[in-house]
Amino acid sequence: IRGILGTYEDITKSKQMEAMLNASEAKYRIVADNTYDWEYWVSPEGRFLYTSPSCQRITGYAASEFEADPGLMMRIVHPDDRPMVAAHGGQDQKACATREFEFRVLHRDGTIRWVGHVCQSVFDSSGCYLGRRGSNRDISDRKKAEEALKESARKLKLFAYSVAHDLKRS
Repeated sequence: IRGILGTYEDITKSKQMEAMLNASEAKYRIVADNTYDWEYWVSPEGRFLYTSPSCQRITGYAASEFEADPGLMMRIVHPDDRPMVAAHGGQDQKACATREFEFRVLHRDGTIRWVGHVCQSVFDSSGCYLGRRGSNRDISDRKKAEEALKESARKLKLFAYSVAHDLKRS
């Protein structure tokens, strides 16, 4: 052997950038995967690109089930709310406006859950449409409280009417 030829390259910067990218990814995952609400991102074609694990608490179905079956979402929407949800999905998704509404879903255990939904279109820095970003919150307890309040108001009105009627008689 008369000699060895080798080349060397300093990859310190590359390794530092990789470490920063991994740290950034970890921060993102911690925030996204530990949200209380069901966060998601849907592609322009309607495929779930990201679904937070909270979807299972709200619907009984795992994130992987929504990602594997794009039709699952519409199948778990309460039959009475499907036309409204379908109309929402049929709107121009590239419109930037934030949209909000409430609907019901059928949980895997058979219960009905109310969902507060908000979504908006997502674009990259060059204005290219990347899909829709959404958040679904279980508002079932709030809906029950609203119904209880309405019932109490109805009963109070009946009681007041009864008292007023009795006072008129005397």
